[in-house]
Amino acid sequence: KVGRYRVLVDAFRKDMGEVFDLGWLEVEGKKKSIVIEKDLTLNRIFDGYEVELLLESAMPKSSEETHLNYYIKRNGKLVTDIKPYLGSDMHLVVMPVDLSTIIHTHGIKTASDIIDAHQTFSYPGIWKIYGQFQHQGRVITTEFMIEVAMSSNQMPQAQMHKDGH
Repeated sequence: KVGRYRVLVDAFRKDMGEVFDLGWLEVEGKKKSIVIEKDLTLNRIFDGYEVELLLESAMPKSSEETHLNYYIKRNGKLVTDIKPYLGSDMHLVVMPVDLSTIIHTHGIKTASDIIDAHQTFSYPGIWKIYGQFQHQGRVITTEFMIEVAMSSNQMPQAQMHKDGH
């Protein structure tokens, strides 16, 4: 589709280590207005899987580590046999809705069969969290939106885009 896209490259190359880059991709054509609707629903169905995202507090605070706990069910039962996908139990991409940055992190399956991830949000606002896990040979993609409050010990400051505009 026409529009401006944020691109994240995060890979590991033999003899080079981790390769990471962030950029923009523009697809030309007649543009339409984009409206982002705030939806803080933390219990959704993705490809037949009921996924609930539990946060440590109702509203995480910027500059403070937050646990993101994923409960994954199918047919009403907790899924206990998630298999690693690309070397991790769950891959997560975390970004503010202005796409000023993108963070790639991982979730780890715990003894209680939930997936736990840790994230520190650099500033307050609305953030999107995309996750991917593998079950029975299928990769399932999840999508949640959360609101992050300003930490009581953080001074408000303007955020600069990392690509110079």
